[in-house]
Amino acid sequence: MPEPIDTRKKPIEVKVHVASGAGVDVTWSDGHTSHFDFPYLRDNCPCAMCNDEREKAKGFGSSGSD
Repeated sequence: MPEPIDTRKKPIEVKVHVASGAGVDVTWSDGHTSHFDFPYLRDNCPCAMCNDEREKAKGFGSSGSD
């Protein structure tokens, strides 16, 4: 895998908080940390599984009768 052009964008530590449901914490090589909640990640994920979850959530919000 090629090195990223901007080395500040390279994660040096990733913590996934599955048990608590808190999300994902990323520490970048420049020392900056980022936190991503699981709903945020799912809402922005292009994979088929997350797309299915979004479609299911849309279905729960509508009663089907207008």
